[in-house]
Amino acid sequence: MGPVLLVFRVLLACLFFVAGVAKLADLAGSRRAVVGFGVPDRLVGVGLPVCELAVAVALIPAGSARFGALGALVLLAVFMAAISVALARGTRADCHCVGQLHSAPVGWRTLVRNGMLAAAAGFVAQGEELATLGVGLSGGGLPVGSRAPEFTLPSVEGEPRSLGSLLSAGLPLLLVFSDAGCGPCDALLPELADWQKEHSARLGVALIASGDEQANRDKAERHRLELVLLQTGHGVSNAYQARGTPMALVINADGLIASPTVGGADAIRMLLAQATRPVLAVRQVPSSNGQRNGAGPSAPLSDASRVGQPAPALALSDLDGHAVELQDFYAQRTLAIFWNPGCGFCQRMLPAMRRRVRDQRRSA
Repeated sequence: MGPVLLVFRVLLACLFFVAGVAKLADLAGSRRAVVGFGVPDRLVGVGLPVCELAVAVALIPAGSARFGALGALVLLAVFMAAISVALARGTRADCHCVGQLHSAPVGWRTLVRNGMLAAAAGFVAQGEELATLGVGLSGGGLPVGSRAPEFTLPSVEGEPRSLGSLLSAGLPLLLVFSDAGCGPCDALLPELADWQKEHSARLGVALIASGDEQANRDKAERHRLELVLLQTGHGVSNAYQARGTPMALVINADGLIASPTVGGADAIRMLLAQATRPVLAVRQVPSSNGQRNGAGPSAPLSDASRVGQPAPALALSDLDGHAVELQDFYAQRTLAIFWNPGCGFCQRMLPAMRRRVRDQRRSA
């Protein structure tokens, strides 16, 4: 996806750069156009063209492209909302999209054009997020962000398994290609078995094995591999452009290619580390008015994070009054959420939290 993403990034950057510069060159006309959409005059200034220029600049470097795309998406969404309101009211205000270079009354074509640009910005934002896997690794295979080819193969137990079934738990999937006669593959098998157990809560690990079927069955049993699919010939390998063994790639939970296809044990280990990396530690920053969401005034909070240090002992009561100790959950990766029922943000989190708990119970 790299070249395609670059084309969309450059296209969006050019459009927002031209729009921003043109508006700055004709601030009076830009003000009149925005006021025509019902925005108060006092709210209109250089802010809009500056935002457009910031989006254009952010879209160019790969490291900030996703933020630039998200900024473009927000601006386009605001434009589309304003145009929709104007059309609903029967107002035919000039868009003044690129200053004096082009200005015409808005219409449904304007709305469609902005919708297409928003789709492009969303594509770049998603693509840049997916492309973070495999950074620093040389690889090839299918374009990142493209739809992963469907397949159905028998497992070593004889049960047919499709790509959809492998993704049914809602987790990304590390798909590894091996061959019964491949020495480096054999050396990697014990680690694959460990990965399947250790990372089962955050990542699926499946092995597609070619070559002698009985030999692959024996190896799966010897190393206690939980998910080994048998490939006759190299049809699936070819579909994924995995030309050798061992090779691997990550497919996200939506069935999109999330990483390049990398070859060799070291590259596969690094890809696994990237796919299972822990959540970044963050500081808790008080709000500007000295209040926390859903709570009263409080003193400024200092950064008390101790990354890499043992978590503080904590014993609390659950909703049924039973004592619960935090250390009881240390056997697996645990997300601790500080929550207040009077906090609006917390309330909006509830549906996602319920879905997460439901999905965990199903996978268990």
